[in-house]
Amino acid sequence: MNGIPIQIFILPVLALVFVAYFVMKNKKVMGGWEQTNAKFRLSEFAPRLGLSVVEGDPNFNLMLAATAMDSQASQAKETGMVGALKGVVTGEQSGTKNLHVVLRGAPNGRATEYVYLHKEELDVGLLVNKLTTTFECRFTVQVARPFSPFEIVLRKPGMAMNSPAEMSLPPRSLGDPLLDAKFIFSAADPKVAPTVAEALGPLANMPFFHVQAHHQAIHFVMTQFGSSAALASMEQVQYAFEQMAAAFEGRAAPGAVAS
Repeated sequence: MNGIPIQIFILPVLALVFVAYFVMKNKKVMGGWEQTNAKFRLSEFAPRLGLSVVEGDPNFNLMLAATAMDSQASQAKETGMVGALKGVVTGEQSGTKNLHVVLRGAPNGRATEYVYLHKEELDVGLLVNKLTTTFECRFTVQVARPFSPFEIVLRKPGMAMNSPAEMSLPPRSLGDPLLDAKFIFSAADPKVAPTVAEALGPLANMPFFHVQAHHQAIHFVMTQFGSSAALASMEQVQYAFEQMAAAFEGRAAPGAVAS
């Protein structure tokens, strides 16, 4: 062909077919996995927490939140022909990809909120791709009365589950050797320990854990990996927060949640 090797024309086509095959295969696998975990669709997950969907597609599955953004992160690592061809197949080019979920309500009369925000800004270059990421995920229960601030993290987090303490509070004992072996508890006032310890027992086996409590609110703050790991236990987290809030307010604790 005018002295040009035929491979010059065939190789890009083969590469495009190869990328398209794996993109379609991944979509099929994810579709089946989504059906298996249908209980984490916003339309089903929010009511179990007594919340309503304020922002986000009610059919969106929170268990797929990380996967929904993975393709763009993957493309950012790829340059040259592979990155360009993958962008053609998936339709992903330079720009901003934003996943924002907000659930709100007031179960037991306390303002409660679940927020998931994952924003990625991708700049596709000829030689280098640049990806800027913003991430926030938290579950919050408001408390009607002031209380002394505290923070709880795992003493020995699993792989990719580390979330260091940030509030610079002095370490305290929870008054229970088993809980002290599991958690690092810090608080401005050690008198909050019994209230916190009473609610922590059912949460001791969670693979991810990070609680920050201050300014009349108790927050479960999650990393990107932690958000998926903690999702199945969010109802238990909510019940524990309601127990703490009721104690701080001098009110009766809510009924037990099914495990």
